Amino acid sequence: MSKPIKLRLVEVKNEKYFLKYPNLSVPIAMNEQLFTKFLNSDEYFIEGVPHHKLFKTKQKRTTVNV
Repeated sequence: MSKPIKLRLVEVKNEKYFLKYPNLSVPIAMNEQLFTKFLNSDEYFIEGVPHHKLFKTKQKRTTVNV
């Protein structure tokens, strides 16, 4: 199994979630439904998730030290 792709939540604005991908200079915007899928996916790990009711039960994985 490959390592999850590490993304960073950089901003939440106007119901859009902006994620910074590795090797991209501009964050990608997505709606809450897609963001929730990313949170629940084993293929992605999202850093910078705030303590908010939407996020409390979503991100359960821990960071893997390389």
